[in-house]
Amino acid sequence: MKTFNAIMLVLGASIFVWLVHQVGLETLWKDARAVGWGIVPFLLAEGLADVFHTLATRLAFHREHRKVSFWRLYSIRLSGSAVNYVTPAGTGGEVVKATLLKPFCPIPEATSAILIDKFAFTVAQLGLASAGSSILLFWYPMAPWLAALLWGGSLLIGAGLAAFFYFQRRGKMGAVFRAVCGFFAGEKGRAWVERNISGLDERLKAYHAAHGWDLLKCIGAHGLGFVCGWIQAAWFLRLIDNRVHPLYGAGIWLLATWFDMASFLVPAGIGIQEASRFLAFHLLGLPKSSGVTYAILLRVEQMTYTALGFFCYGWEVKKLTPTEAPATAP
Repeated sequence: MKTFNAIMLVLGASIFVWLVHQVGLETLWKDARAVGWGIVPFLLAEGLADVFHTLATRLAFHREHRKVSFWRLYSIRLSGSAVNYVTPAGTGGEVVKATLLKPFCPIPEATSAILIDKFAFTVAQLGLASAGSSILLFWYPMAPWLAALLWGGSLLIGAGLAAFFYFQRRGKMGAVFRAVCGFFAGEKGRAWVERNISGLDERLKAYHAAHGWDLLKCIGAHGLGFVCGWIQAAWFLRLIDNRVHPLYGAGIWLLATWFDMASFLVPAGIGIQEASRFLAFHLLGLPKSSGVTYAILLRVEQMTYTALGFFCYGWEVKKLTPTEAPATAP
């Protein structure tokens, strides 16, 4: 797995270097100067998105366990996101979140909330991407292969979400966890699951039975967070060329989201993020160089919030008792 990750990292970095060479440093610098201090609202848009995502996370807990303050939960979410950003497949951050939530609820409850939140997050992302892509296909003519890719991706991810929802609602996620951890870590992995998240299935079933409306509100709050991404893209286009219609911002977000969901195995999406924005701008008839500039600004935003997230992580760990501090997982 380490070899695979290294190969993907080198491949992504090579794509990034090639794109910068194709566009040219002079062109990128020209676009960066056009952005200027406009980068401040650009960065703040992500902070606002995280506010909505944190509100959604809070709704994923059973009501009796919503004791953690908003800003503490915001800090924990940033901590987990920072770890996810630097780990392939973005899974390490979920373990971090569960660990940092120990002072507020049992591990099974934290794990249950994280799974429900992840489900709601993906439903909101896929729902907006699918609905928006449908509108985009009518508003802006696209090649048949791209339309087929969008619809095919929707069906595949939708099927995965349906299975995920089924296992949650039927209380079978524990068996899935045991199988996955057992496959990667053997008996030690299965024992770790039994020791740390026993009672998970009952909590998931209880949440779906008692908090159906909260799940819908959780999905809606995540949706508002993603709308901030649309606004962020539209703001960038206004800074580069205010003649471009703001709806193109939504189009960029929609197309790029599909690529992001498909590139989760590449650490930090290096190269893939830049290539996807390059392609999205090209498909919408916008300057490809601006797509690379936009991707680089996103990289600056991500690194800024990752640094903030690791600061929050250190601060949160200091608050844990020795028995609550992070331990080595299987």
